[in-house]
Amino acid sequence: MTVLCGHCGEVAPTPPFLAPGAEGERPACCPGCAAAMALIHDLGLDDYYRLRGADNDAAPDGDERERALALFDVPELLAAHRRPDPAGERLTLALSGLTCAACCWLIEKAAGDIPGVVSVHTNLAAMTLTLVYDRPDAPRRVAERLLKLGYGVTLPGDPAAEADQRREARRLLGRLALAGLGAMQAMMYSAALYLGAFEGGDEIYAWVFRIASFLVATPVVFYAGWPFFQGAWRGLRAGRPGMDLPVALALGLAWAGSLVNMALGGSHVYFDSAAMFVFFLLLSRWLEQRQRHRVRAAWRRLRDALPLVVRRLDGERETWVASRQIRAGDRLRLAQGETVPVDGLVVRGDARVAESALTGEPLPVAVADGATVRAGSRVLEGDLTLDAAAPVAESLVARIGDQVARAEEERLPLVRDWGRVAPLFTLGVLVLAAATLALHWSAGPALAFEHTLAVLVVTCPCALALAVPLTVSASLSAALKEGVLIASPFQLLALNEVRGVLFDKTGTLTEGCFELVGSQRPDGATGADHNAPLLAIAAALEQGHPHPLARAFDGLAPDRAVADIRVRADGASGHRDGRLWEIGPATVDGPGPSAATTLVLSEDGVPRLRLFLRDRLRPEAVAVTAALRE
Repeated sequence: MTVLCGHCGEVAPTPPFLAPGAEGERPACCPGCAAAMALIHDLGLDDYYRLRGADNDAAPDGDERERALALFDVPELLAAHRRPDPAGERLTLALSGLTCAACCWLIEKAAGDIPGVVSVHTNLAAMTLTLVYDRPDAPRRVAERLLKLGYGVTLPGDPAAEADQRREARRLLGRLALAGLGAMQAMMYSAALYLGAFEGGDEIYAWVFRIASFLVATPVVFYAGWPFFQGAWRGLRAGRPGMDLPVALALGLAWAGSLVNMALGGSHVYFDSAAMFVFFLLLSRWLEQRQRHRVRAAWRRLRDALPLVVRRLDGERETWVASRQIRAGDRLRLAQGETVPVDGLVVRGDARVAESALTGEPLPVAVADGATVRAGSRVLEGDLTLDAAAPVAESLVARIGDQVARAEEERLPLVRDWGRVAPLFTLGVLVLAAATLALHWSAGPALAFEHTLAVLVVTCPCALALAVPLTVSASLSAALKEGVLIASPFQLLALNEVRGVLFDKTGTLTEGCFELVGSQRPDGATGADHNAPLLAIAAALEQGHPHPLARAFDGLAPDRAVADIRVRADGASGHRDGRLWEIGPATVDGPGPSAATTLVLSEDGVPRLRLFLRDRLRPEAVAVTAALRE
């Protein structure tokens, strides 16, 4: 018998994971869902599953609306997405049904008028709304208004909302496919009419082709083009006409005018033009939606660098818990392949840990008892038991994620200004179309109609509305894929003002292959002959270190008497004849070769030898710096 997960509805394995519930244990498909169910149960929020719909069955539209609003009646559910703000509280919500910048403008205007709302910012790329409010009932009232306008609004991470977004993407792709096929067919029928293939007594066939074009174009205009009519109606209902209004008027007039002209015996019909117009507009929206999903996935990969669940030790018993439930002092166990969720101190175990998410260094480091590990590090080999030093929200990776979220909310001046201009632009287009119709009416209704339709089509502002936000979103996404975090879109647009560049990573302008170029003892003695014994100790300490600096000692014979070698992130230590030898970066500048990295070899804390390492420049380094300078 198939068992479904009580949280997400996916098929659970046999035997399933189990999580506590109001009526006993419930099945889960994975530890993540089990932890989420346990957290909801611990908070006393088991009614969440009843409100969401019994056993994840699809709810009718009315019930779905009530379910969405019910989420805003539970303060504990809002708490995970709410943060303090100088003006009150800041809440992040997930949206669906947005199609262009006009939707963002309409949502901000509609929600901004609600009492208690301080500010509203929408992000088209991430499909989120950031609400700052000072009255506790403001979030629910905002949700009610947006639902009345036809948009979807819920809390981030809601499985129902994510399913709606997937359905929305599939529906848009289906509309686009229908519009493409219909536009091609309508154009084929119209081509024969344009070429005059039925002149000279074949009028009956011309009628057949016009009717075929009408039958093909009608579902394209009213089904594939429905999002434009829906957007126009939303704007009119809210008293704020948007950019969809002139598009809907152009489509409706092209279809209706062609039908009237055909009924009156006229030869000009525009069914093919209406279908082609729908296809190109939907194509732009599909490309825009695809880019939004890619950007949202890129943001999510960065924000979700930390795991959702982790094993917490309660004595000898292991329990899967949500990472955000971790508190300072909790003892956690991490196996090979898992990611460290919080900053912590290793109390048991040895492992090799990749810290590239934080440091950029590709080589793993060895950690053991007493070592500190950072959230976001990944256990490549071994397993660790550690004590959490702080909650997830206080880790460096979480703070980076917060910075990304703040950058997501920023609105570029050009986008903000366009949002202000859009209503005036729409009104101006309608006035211009009406004036065109009036001016050409004396030449005949048919000619006036053609000119008016042309004005509505050529003034379609979709390209202008999508160009700037899409360009910025694509740039931020491309940068993230290359490992570059642009903390603010304002910084992206200020790149042309950059006057200096700092290269601070080994291997950027250099080859990353260090070589030993000299050594010096405190008494001033230099040269490999005088310092050979000390160099052998240094080689022994560095031979197992993964850092690129350690490779400079690979050509030296190590001292086999050095034992108990321990590798640290900033060097290494070991014992020889009862003495503690350590090697690490020099803390005090001293004489040495220019452009050299200095290490210090110490015996029981007393410096014994200064080591000078140098990296070779890449062949293209000079050309790169010269190009930047120009």
